[in-house]
Amino acid sequence: MYDTANVLNAREKAGTKIVANSSRPLAREHQGKLQIRVNAEGFPFITNARGITVNSMLRKDEWEELDRIVIRAAQPRLRAVEDLRARGLTKRIRSFGTLVSQYNVVGEMTGPNVSMTGQSTGGRDRLDHDLAGVPIPVIWKEFQIGARELAAARDNGETLDLDHVVAATRVVAEKMEDMVYFGDSTVVHGGATIYGYTTQPSRNTDTATNYNDSGTWSASINNIVPTIKGMINAANNTEYKYGPFMLYLATDAYNEASLQYYTDGSGQTPLQRILQIPQIAAVLPADRLTAKTGVMAQMESDTIDWAEHLGIQVRETVSDTGMSTSFRVMAVAAPRAKADYNGRCGIVHVTGLLA
Repeated sequence: MYDTANVLNAREKAGTKIVANSSRPLAREHQGKLQIRVNAEGFPFITNARGITVNSMLRKDEWEELDRIVIRAAQPRLRAVEDLRARGLTKRIRSFGTLVSQYNVVGEMTGPNVSMTGQSTGGRDRLDHDLAGVPIPVIWKEFQIGARELAAARDNGETLDLDHVVAATRVVAEKMEDMVYFGDSTVVHGGATIYGYTTQPSRNTDTATNYNDSGTWSASINNIVPTIKGMINAANNTEYKYGPFMLYLATDAYNEASLQYYTDGSGQTPLQRILQIPQIAAVLPADRLTAKTGVMAQMESDTIDWAEHLGIQVRETVSDTGMSTSFRVMAVAAPRAKADYNGRCGIVHVTGLLA
């Protein structure tokens, strides 16, 4: 399939730009409005630099329905990714050809000089820094729509069955979410790989019993809040990270914190008390996390951000026979879980929350 961003941008007048990061590969923005170019039969089309027209298998209204399905299917699965986006922790990758997203890892300077005269020569200092990087993979899942299947749906006045679109979008979104939590050690380029909350080598990690000096959450309701306090103290005193923190708990641990009530007359759950801690921005269940575990991450760019060239979108490729069309739900993105030059990291990973 032709690169619609390059093709249309080369042929449009000034002031018209292509919406490259949209789930509509045939869409453009013109005078503040989204447009999909269609032919006389209502089919979207693209035109290459030589003026050759290539028709899409789907009509304009079918593409719009496809867009809606993709967006709706992706939203529930992208909790951790959307938390980063909502806080502006994103890094825009401008080129599809960027294989590794690089960033500087910086140390600290020594303290300042203090005197009454200010005449003595102070120690000249420089920041220690290094270059780190994260490979940016293509994440995709393909599905097919047969020409006869599509024609039968149109003849009967029915909408196209898009269950396979939902399934393809879901697995792509789940992989993106998994990368935030676990990274992906199978993706390696130039010696760099992808780390997540639970795999960043410099993260602060320990068991719940060591964080609370008492025991597991299933042993006593009174061990829950002290565990979180211990994790915050570890971030403050060892890593020099002070929040705000997002706390993600595996489903079983989240239920333990949210479905029990103290018997001291307060009527509160441990979850309610955790949310009263000023450093905690939010507490969310994470069904992708391993059971009995949790992660607490500082929501700052020196701890983690989301590097992205393309969000989830759909691309179309017509088969050689013309009897079917392949669609690829795809994204080009990765998390960048970081530590500073001295190995300090704003991620705290707790295990053994339950017995």
